[in-house]
Amino acid sequence: MVGGSPPHPSYNVADGHAETCLGSLILYNEDGSEHVKLIKMRNPWCRYQYDGPWSTKSDLWTSAFKKQANFAESDDGIFYTPLVDWRKEFANLSIAHTRPW
Repeated sequence: MVGGSPPHPSYNVADGHAETCLGSLILYNEDGSEHVKLIKMRNPWCRYQYDGPWSTKSDLWTSAFKKQANFAESDDGIFYTPLVDWRKEFANLSIAHTRPW
């Protein structure tokens, strides 16, 4: 997928740069209600890091949410973005199906 959809990319998404979608998840509140839908992404350059809601350094990550997401704070280019922002910021989704040989 290509980040930084026009006219103005936000949250430090690299304009025109390919990113990888690793998956999706839903975080739940303690009462079992849905809290947020997230897309797990990876920037292969590891240089331009998304810095919006649910980014690696976001204060929205509680210990309970980190546990649900198997969240590991590292500099590997992996980040999460809310589905609503993902739909605005990323374009040209291509899906590759792979199988073991």
